[in-house]
Amino acid sequence: MSDLALHVAQTARRRHPQPVLPDEIKPYFAEMGRVGVALALKAGQVICNRDPLSPTLFR
Repeated sequence: MSDLALHVAQTARRRHPQPVLPDEIKPYFAEMGRVGVALALKAGQVICNRDPLSPTLFR
């Protein structure tokens, strides 16, 4: 993950002040971010609840 973070930071720095992503694909990246946050929250619930059935939340 640190390699990805470094790559993103370098790309942003190289293209500043222009945006890194073209406008037509920004919604896809925003949706991926929302999905990633939702999955992380569900994973946290599974860990905190220690319920063997809670992984079904991922469906």
